[in-house]
Amino acid sequence: MGVPAQATRTAIGQDIVSGAHERGSRLTEGQLARRYGVSRVPVREALRTLEARHLLAGRPLSSAGMCRAAGSRDR
Repeated sequence: MGVPAQATRTAIGQDIVSGAHERGSRLTEGQLARRYGVSRVPVREALRTLEARHLLAGRPLSSAGMCRAAGSRDR
């Protein structure tokens, strides 16, 4: 995983845990790419990792790469 994906994964993960992305909220690759100022490729890689860590659920639900914030593993 490259540095942009790693930094993006960290930022998205921190935002999920902190509540910036509400639990169960709809997140798309395009929305996240704009928010974090990166292309969809590092977002896609970050989402894959976050889903494996159970911070995201239900990916992908559409060709737009939609997923839902699952929340902290400690909850």
